[in-house]
Amino acid sequence: MSLDLEVGGGPGRRIMSTLGRLVSGRRGELLAVGIIALVAAALRLYQLGTWSFWGDEIITVERAVDLGGLAPSRWSLSILLTHFALARWGVSEASARLMPALLGVATVPVLYFLVRIVFDRPTAILAAVLLAISPWHLYWSQNARFYTSLLLFFTLAIFLFYLGLERDRGVYFLLAAICLGLAALERPLAIAFVPVAGVYLIVARPPLFGVPKGMRWRNMAWLVGSGLLAGIYLLLTFPALRTPTSWEEIFGWVNTTPFWIAGGVVFYLGIPTVCLALAGAWDLIARRNRAGLLLLLLSVLPLLGVMLLSLFQYTANRYVFISLGGWVVLAAAAATALLRAGKPARRVLAYGVVAALVLAPLSQDVLYFGYQHGNRDNWKAAFGYVELHRKEGDFVVTPDRRLGDYYLGGETLGMATLQLEPLLAANRRIWFVEDLNVVQKWPWLHEWIWAHARLVANYDVHVEARKFNMNVFLYDPADASIRGQASTLANVAPNTSTGGW
Repeated sequence: MSLDLEVGGGPGRRIMSTLGRLVSGRRGELLAVGIIALVAAALRLYQLGTWSFWGDEIITVERAVDLGGLAPSRWSLSILLTHFALARWGVSEASARLMPALLGVATVPVLYFLVRIVFDRPTAILAAVLLAISPWHLYWSQNARFYTSLLLFFTLAIFLFYLGLERDRGVYFLLAAICLGLAALERPLAIAFVPVAGVYLIVARPPLFGVPKGMRWRNMAWLVGSGLLAGIYLLLTFPALRTPTSWEEIFGWVNTTPFWIAGGVVFYLGIPTVCLALAGAWDLIARRNRAGLLLLLLSVLPLLGVMLLSLFQYTANRYVFISLGGWVVLAAAAATALLRAGKPARRVLAYGVVAALVLAPLSQDVLYFGYQHGNRDNWKAAFGYVELHRKEGDFVVTPDRRLGDYYLGGETLGMATLQLEPLLAANRRIWFVEDLNVVQKWPWLHEWIWAHARLVANYDVHVEARKFNMNVFLYDPADASIRGQASTLANVAPNTSTGGW
């Protein structure tokens, strides 16, 4: 189904016509997609191993190194590929992130061809460009986690579901079920497909949208059956879903607010993308375009769901990442419509809007690489300082023992199970590495550290309104000057802002 938009005259139309001719041939189209994919690859491979590991990445590394410790039903594509990379090149930040980065690159041409089928080539080109330079997609492509593969399979499932309904082809529903299963292997977040598809089936009906050819009982049986199988699989595979105590231990603490979740999503998407995507959805729905409705639901429902969950359990804006495809496609459709309008009074406006749509994420990419340490904690520098200055017999305490053991070669102590009294009784020096979660999870320890230890190093990372605290403290029982009083290192204070980004 192609996007039905009125095409006016003027330079806007000439630009779109020229762009259409350039990519109309098979070679031109492949060349354009190839160039965009190369840009995506350059961004995702640049400084891939520079940034520090963070806690969840270490979990991925442990699972990928020892597949035998993970049930075969949890062997997702990202885990298997990461296992191969680590076995081939050894454990490092770069090797652990290589496969997620390559999957992120692969998503760009995949999105192009999906959008070209549903809309048109100019819209597909712009959507691929927006995904290639997306700071949010760049960030997760440079993480040893499953989010790029989850986005890839989830987006495929959504588009194949739409094409199955539009073309009444059972093979599309079968492929959608396979992609949804692969996404579920990555994480239970794939369950978001159910409300998105369910609400779409309820709303995409007469009199506003007509009836898709594939809206038949046979196809609905495919969808319901696939959903039930996916649900049973998730319940059997992920212990946290079937064990209330396990869920409570992992997610049973509130770490943020709905406003913070929304703010983080808008930050990573970019205000121009969000505004243009919502305007594009309005325009498409006004034209009775069912694809616009589905993409709007894909964009908004996961965000609203996570905002609601944030009121009573742990959440993070990365849980909304699966909606990225909807946002960039809607924004691309709106920008294409503006360029096609071509009315003299809107020429400068159209060019300015498209420029803002592209330049805003590029500016964030510059900050990401040049000033914001990959938008993550600088554990590597903090543990490097400890390694350089610690003495034999010193204790090292960290909120994440896995990270400490990796960077220091083992023998660190975790704050979750810390018993402070025996350490103090040993009369040895104690190093404390503190991130922003310490004040939330262990406030008593946070207060004790600031009152009794000396702040010797600070590696905070500032990302817009958020600060990734990274402090190194040293408690020395021989230093009587700091016992019982607060540390006063200039320009450094505890950060009590909520997390969730």
